[in-house]
Amino acid sequence: MDHAVAVEWFGLSDTELIVNGVKQPDALHERLVKAAGVRENYGLYFGPVQMTGTGVFLDKRDL
Repeated sequence: MDHAVAVEWFGLSDTELIVNGVKQPDALHERLVKAAGVRENYGLYFGPVQMTGTGVFLDKRDL
């Protein structure tokens, strides 16, 4: 049985990872920051994010 939750939006900055409004564990944040190459004061944002920041913003039309 698959219990996966659909990702409506996420924000990955150098300081936090928020998915659908829920802050994710620090270990996951750190792993994804390294994998995505997120720099200080920069981020990767997808969907109708409820965060502000500088970086790359994408939505479903970009996929």
